[in-house]
Amino acid sequence: MEILDNIFANSKDLKGVEISKEDFDLLLSNNLVIDGKKGGLLLGESHVDLTSEILNGEGILLVRKIGEKFVVEKELEGFEYLLNGGACCNPDFNYEQYNEPEKDLKNFSEYCPSEKITVIDLRLENPGRIKSKILFIANPDSFALINRGSTQKYLKTLDDENKAWEPGCY
Repeated sequence: MEILDNIFANSKDLKGVEISKEDFDLLLSNNLVIDGKKGGLLLGESHVDLTSEILNGEGILLVRKIGEKFVVEKELEGFEYLLNGGACCNPDFNYEQYNEPEKDLKNFSEYCPSEKITVIDLRLENPGRIKSKILFIANPDSFALINRGSTQKYLKTLDDENKAWEPGCY
């Protein structure tokens, strides 16, 4: 997508890259930013090199607002589950028990989730260097991310818990 590629053209590593309000508004007006506050199953590209510390735009870029700037915080993967802040703060739900270490990423295969599952669709029709739409979260510290292997195994449980809570801590 040309607009995304132009905004990030001068950056090899996208971590910490600042996006001006004007550019962010341009991305919003072109439906290239999705608000993730409600959480859900992320649909989008995955990292090419899981061991790299460099954010190159192969996965899903997570952006948050700091002052008047929007900053790339990290890169997520398609088929991970983003739990909203309410679900994370529920003392009766230990989401960490559902985030099992992935043992064999090579055996993961994409799947079609049920229509009942909350989905955050970040896929682009014509990706360029940047492979997915931008995921915006006002406060990423109040969310939890479940890896894609665990998400596939526990998808219904994660989604039910996520739906039971409003975004934000109580």
